[in-house]
Amino acid sequence: MKIRLQIITVISLIIFIGCSHKSGIGLELMPGVFIDRDISLDDIADDLVYIPLSNELPVYRSTSIKWYNNCFYYCDEAKRILRFDNDGKYIDALDNQGRGAEEYQLIVDFSVDSLNGNIYINSGIDKIIVYDNKLRYLRSIKYPIKRAGPVYTRMLNSQIHFFYFNIDGHGYNWVLTDTLGNIISNKKSVDTYKLPIRMSEIQIFSNNTNLYRYFNHNDTIYEINKSGYKPYRLINRNFKDGYDLIDNPAEYNTRESENPYRVVRSIFGLGDYWLINYIKIMHSERNPRQEETVLYDFNNNLSYLVNSATAHKDKLTQIGLYNDWIGAGTIFPNNVLKINDYLYLLSVKDASRLLQESKTNDFINGIPRRPEIRKRLQELTDTLQLEDNPVLILLKLK
Repeated sequence: MKIRLQIITVISLIIFIGCSHKSGIGLELMPGVFIDRDISLDDIADDLVYIPLSNELPVYRSTSIKWYNNCFYYCDEAKRILRFDNDGKYIDALDNQGRGAEEYQLIVDFSVDSLNGNIYINSGIDKIIVYDNKLRYLRSIKYPIKRAGPVYTRMLNSQIHFFYFNIDGHGYNWVLTDTLGNIISNKKSVDTYKLPIRMSEIQIFSNNTNLYRYFNHNDTIYEINKSGYKPYRLINRNFKDGYDLIDNPAEYNTRESENPYRVVRSIFGLGDYWLINYIKIMHSERNPRQEETVLYDFNNNLSYLVNSATAHKDKLTQIGLYNDWIGAGTIFPNNVLKINDYLYLLSVKDASRLLQESKTNDFINGIPRRPEIRKRLQELTDTLQLEDNPVLILLKLK
């Protein structure tokens, strides 16, 4: 994807190149200062599609969504994987919860094999459960190495990546297996933790042909490719230039901080860029929490601030990409899907939320850059009911 950003001034270049440097251990330190830029959806995308999910059965909030062979695989909080066609029409569901050998109790995460459509469910209880594309049980794969904390999995090129987050001070942090569970490669821990770990603090994302892994208790983004597993970049938590890793970011919800810092809420690979959402932790939790959406040019180590907002308890934060095509609102990413050789940034909104937004003054008075897309959304909201199932929002990237 090529993003046509405006040319920045010589002064800006001097300032921000000066903020990009190598750390003491030889890794590139990501900028702590962001270039403020007005980014239009025209710069990164070609089209925006709204797909309402049909109402044959109630669909709850999504935990993960995949795409394979003209179907959306929608995992919801009810521990089901629902399949919908390209138009959002319900097809069938995998709902095999239980304690039996062919059942699962949890869905920590799941993957769909791009070669054959087999579904790999990480049950969180020391095994992967595999179903075929007809939703029939195939086999179970035990975790390849004993764990001492949560394990997350991703599939890339029909191989399974196991990410271990051990909290006993030792163990493995990455194991690669084939689809039968045979170990291909592994790497012993370089990061060990003795603190509770929340899923929201872990980022595992793909970009081009690589996987990346980041954890808010650490500062390092790791890259996983054909050559193995290696440190790639250092997150800069400071608001200004400089490497200043705080002692314990896990405690940011309960303690006052003398030094403001950032933690990562989400990262998505968009080709030549990463879309990063930061949470900005201020001097005291008495201050409102701020969030920032940043477009990171990793080839040139430059970060562009495209949106920022203050969180309020009485309403959702309007963070994400500003939707100038309709003249109001934002697109907050849930995933990036590859559909028919094109990348799509996926967002999901409840029908009630979409209806509420369409009645705001911002929407009514907004000036759309793409009136035909605003009309498309208006036609959808004219038919939606409050109790309808969620709507998939797909931004087709360039």
